[in-house]
Amino acid sequence: MPVVIKSKYKEQYINALNKADIGEINKFVEYIQDQLPWSFGIAIRAAKGESIVEPDDLDKKINLLNQKVGGKIDIVEKNDDYISKILKGTYTTVIKLTDNRIEKLKHLFEAKYYIYLPESPEKGKINLLEREAPGIEDIIKYYLTKFGDGSVGYGHHKVGFYLSDYKKSTKKFGVEISFRVYFSKYTYEITCSVSRPGRSGPIFRQWTELLKKSDSEEPNRDFKIIDIKVGEWKYLEQVDDSLLNSKADEIASCAFDFIDEEIKNLKE
Repeated sequence: MPVVIKSKYKEQYINALNKADIGEINKFVEYIQDQLPWSFGIAIRAAKGESIVEPDDLDKKINLLNQKVGGKIDIVEKNDDYISKILKGTYTTVIKLTDNRIEKLKHLFEAKYYIYLPESPEKGKINLLEREAPGIEDIIKYYLTKFGDGSVGYGHHKVGFYLSDYKKSTKKFGVEISFRVYFSKYTYEITCSVSRPGRSGPIFRQWTELLKKSDSEEPNRDFKIIDIKVGEWKYLEQVDDSLLNSKADEIASCAFDFIDEEIKNLKE
């Protein structure tokens, strides 16, 4: 029966051969004798139909598999800790970046409100304004105080800003830029909406009552909305700041175009 030499003992085998070449035959014989028990054990297990996979062989396979997949498992299920980090990190960051850009439009409107609208208890019902404030920090702090522990649920909550009453026309309109985050089992998604609440819709009636807006908005203008996907990521995935800056630019550009179109419509 041939003696099997493990690959990890290749160097020792070559050393034994070299010693045999210079006349130290006993060293080579002793080395082969030491390997016989393991070789016999493999042969006997094989004859019985048993597995001849060694623990070392399994470790090799595991290491090779880890190398193929990058050696790191980045697919995890959502939990409160991950949700909390996302709310305080990626979600808050993209809102603040967008706010910095939207600030350049503020001079065109009578006021700029920061808003939080929670999930409606009834499916299909519109969100009710729960809080408005003059600054984004207050809204984000309020939002994180309520949901920073991860209890936000599945994302039917809105945080954003509302530009109220376009100044340069008697036909007023407002623009809302709001963000939602949706948490699924393995990933989360952030979306943004740029919208114009129409006078006939329930959103406008909420603003009229809760933000004490004038009733001067042009009649018969329907609710209008543009949706933008900010991104979808795995819970352990690192989100590049340059990507969030790029998305903030995209949202702001959309808002600029949106307002420009509304101004043109007022002139028609």
